[in-house]
Amino acid sequence: MSDIPTKARGVVKERQNHQCARCGNRYQELHHRMRRREGLHGYENLVGLCGTCHRWVHKHPKQAAAEGYIIPIHVDDISAVPIHTFMGWLTFDSDGGSAFASEPKGQN
Repeated sequence: MSDIPTKARGVVKERQNHQCARCGNRYQELHHRMRRREGLHGYENLVGLCGTCHRWVHKHPKQAAAEGYIIPIHVDDISAVPIHTFMGWLTFDSDGGSAFASEPKGQN
């Protein structure tokens, strides 16, 4: 598998102000929301997480999927899947931006 491109790392760092999306602490790791072989290194597929939150995602896949940290391979548009962050629900776009989003139905 290929390494995450330097440009993608920089875009995520800028988009998230180097904060973990889940808890707001400084992040150290990049997580692929959809398996990297399907979602590749698109900006909408990458999210910065601290080590603790990255481990949480992998230990709690069902809850992580409900919060947008894991996306199944059958989803066609990763950017349409919101992610629950410490700032609220966001979407990530293919240009490296983010926008506030509504909470998905059934997430209460």
